[in-house]
Amino acid sequence: MGRDYGAAQAHPLQSNMRQGVRIPVDNISEGGLEATLVGSEPWIKAAAQLALDTAPSHLEGHVILFPVGDSVRIQGNLQVTFSTACDRCLSEVMLSFDDKIDLYYSPRPKHQPDETIALESGELDIGWFDNGEIDLSHIISEQLALWMPDRVRCDDDQVSRKDKSNSCIVIDHEGGPELEKHSPFAGLRLPD
Repeated sequence: MGRDYGAAQAHPLQSNMRQGVRIPVDNISEGGLEATLVGSEPWIKAAAQLALDTAPSHLEGHVILFPVGDSVRIQGNLQVTFSTACDRCLSEVMLSFDDKIDLYYSPRPKHQPDETIALESGELDIGWFDNGEIDLSHIISEQLALWMPDRVRCDDDQVSRKDKSNSCIVIDHEGGPELEKHSPFAGLRLPD
């Protein structure tokens, strides 16, 4: 049975909103270490908000950490739903992800501050951990950042539009509706 790492007081590992839950790699047995992620916890919301630029309305997941030599493989699943704006028509939409996690983390290589690190092609899919600890908030942030599309549009998979009364069209500002002030695109203007 996995530990519920959403409830910070329920386990002896160090936790706070900025750092999340830090798991010493030495505590991960060959059979793996399970963690249930409960999205109502502040450190989990903060980790998700770092990647999504907004707080999720729903987040839950389950991960198992396995030792692989001096590295750690993280497998599991994550579900998240959050509100954002369509990049085409600026309508409010809900974006949802419900997928598997499969990440690798290795100890950060030691190098001099001004030294350039050359990575091989197989090392580009690896995250790094420091001080012999995996931070669960980094796992959440990294996975969500990997899932985020370049652009969000009403007709994309995993997107549901809140107001379905209008079609998704590019807003023509001249004669079109005023851009809302809270929109991140409100200050953009077309060239003359």
